[in-house]
Amino acid sequence: MEPQRIILANVPRFLVETLQRALANVSGLQIVGQVADWAMLPAVIQQTGAQWVIASLPSGCETSQAVETLLTAYPAIRLLNVATDGGHITLQWVEPRAQTIDDFSMRELVALLTSQPPIAMPAR
Repeated sequence: MEPQRIILANVPRFLVETLQRALANVSGLQIVGQVADWAMLPAVIQQTGAQWVIASLPSGCETSQAVETLLTAYPAIRLLNVATDGGHITLQWVEPRAQTIDDFSMRELVALLTSQPPIAMPAR
């Protein structure tokens, strides 16, 4: 099975380091790129063929529009947005669909990232 390719976008340095350590030895996951500028994301998606984007984006109308544009252009992408306070994550994909998960664990994150479409939400 092909690994799930992940791009980290607009993610704070401490979270990048944490994710790299946590996901480095997980079979089936591969971090294939990092972008600090959201505008560079389409080029990196095309270069890497990533299935996932993990981002840390503030909430707001401008962010929602940027995410909608990305999902329209790349309907196979699944976006996992980590709240800037780390308290919850929001999953978005093209259906359009979004689901927020509060107090998530690293185990739940790995389960999400390794699931094949349709996305299987971890049982709680």
